[in-house]
Amino acid sequence: MSPRNRPRRPKSPLGFMPVLKCTFFLGRPVQLAHFRGALVEHIGRSRPLLESLGLDGALFHGRDDNHPDWVDAGGRAIDHQKKVPVLNWPPVVYYRTDGQHPVVVGVGPGARALQLLLLSFARELQVEGRNVSILGWNGERFNCPMGPADDAEYLLEEYAFLKEAKDLEAYEATDRSGQRRLLEGKLVNHIVDLYASLGEDPGPGVSVTLLETVREGKRPGVDGPNERKVHTVRIRSNVHLPVEAGLGVGTSKGFGRILLG
Repeated sequence: MSPRNRPRRPKSPLGFMPVLKCTFFLGRPVQLAHFRGALVEHIGRSRPLLESLGLDGALFHGRDDNHPDWVDAGGRAIDHQKKVPVLNWPPVVYYRTDGQHPVVVGVGPGARALQLLLLSFARELQVEGRNVSILGWNGERFNCPMGPADDAEYLLEEYAFLKEAKDLEAYEATDRSGQRRLLEGKLVNHIVDLYASLGEDPGPGVSVTLLETVREGKRPGVDGPNERKVHTVRIRSNVHLPVEAGLGVGTSKGFGRILLG
């Protein structure tokens, strides 16, 4: 197809934001604005801008130490002692109220982050155990159930989290109960520490069951082109995993992440 006859890409309704075509976890296509750069930094501080876009809230992670970790609609930094996010770059959730529940109208980096962030912020958005109506920029709307998640995927950087277990190859090769209990115990301690960082108590009897290991291969480094091996360990826990477990694209340095859902 010649450039002259090629269909034009859809434009953002605001004219200056790229539109990300992505597929939500339900398999339905939806276009979501991919907010970046100065807009991301400015919109959290500017209530007039939020109101002009018809938004009631914005949550995003700061790019560096000069920006608050989480900023709400009024530009107020949320208490860092209660929010200790480990995201590497700012996924954004913008929402507005629509009757009984929020309507998400924008998210980055994509629909998967939308699902994960909504699950994690279900308590803050007061939508726990309810449905959230998702509104894409193309006007498509569908519901997303916000029930509790029993399963989680734990993305591990082998040089950081598995150093005491030597390496994942040795763990997979032996698959002995001792190695399994060691890793499950480390994950339990990690979850307890996450709750402690929030000033909360997950309660007694926190358990983690290792379901399977999945090799992810190599991924680019956060601070440069250097690649490092990253592995996924699929687990089941009897407690709800908080947002500080680390959501979104990319892993945190030496910390790994937990993906809800």
